[in-house]
Amino acid sequence: QRPPYFLFENVIGLVTMDGGSAWRGVDQVRVFQPGRVMDRILGAFRECGYKVEWRVINSRSFVPQYRERVYFVGSLLELDFPDMNWENIYPPKDDKQRSMVLRDIMCLDYATNPGIAQCELTERQWTKLQQVHAGNATKIAGFDTNTIAPTLISSYRSLSSPATKFIMEEADGTLRRGNPLRPRVLSPHEFAKLMGFDPDHFDVSPPVNEEIGHIYQVLGNAVVPPVIEAVGREMYRNMAHVDRNHGMVM
Repeated sequence: QRPPYFLFENVIGLVTMDGGSAWRGVDQVRVFQPGRVMDRILGAFRECGYKVEWRVINSRSFVPQYRERVYFVGSLLELDFPDMNWENIYPPKDDKQRSMVLRDIMCLDYATNPGIAQCELTERQWTKLQQVHAGNATKIAGFDTNTIAPTLISSYRSLSSPATKFIMEEADGTLRRGNPLRPRVLSPHEFAKLMGFDPDHFDVSPPVNEEIGHIYQVLGNAVVPPVIEAVGREMYRNMAHVDRNHGMVM
């Protein structure tokens, strides 16, 4: 049985794969031209009887992280689902969420928080990180805490990965450059906040052996809940229209 509606999320490489492209348009907003793989996917959905709309959304309007993902909204053709108003999903321009930066979500109790201490590099790791970046680790591998975080991925914490950035300066200005504090990775709580999860309601505590790598792996592959909520809310408005016209139960 075909579901009347669906919402899919995937990486933006799916859009540009095999002949697609992306460029900066008005106000530096990225514009995407689908490639042949994307065309085949959309065609397959149509053959299955679905109207499908898609949009690349950057989570930076919802959380302080640059994270572009493509979202597909599908509905059975016979439902006459209204076109999505994608602009409705974004918070108002004066919403404080849109102006948040990495520093705003960082733990303030780093000096006494055992979870933060667990995230600090060892002497050996700090030495290796400097070697990897030819002595320029503080410039190359550090977060700029006064702006949004780059895209977080599941392999975060790898010293050799260019995607791994480190806290070199705490929110209060305390430096972490090896004397006495060494750089640290984002804590699981900070990582969760950047992904849009509320750590007070989403368990990011480590198991009994104190290993925390799996937390980053799971969260790095997750969707951003505030984005899903916003798209779902706009879908629901359109579903209410279908319900009035077709007598369906949502």
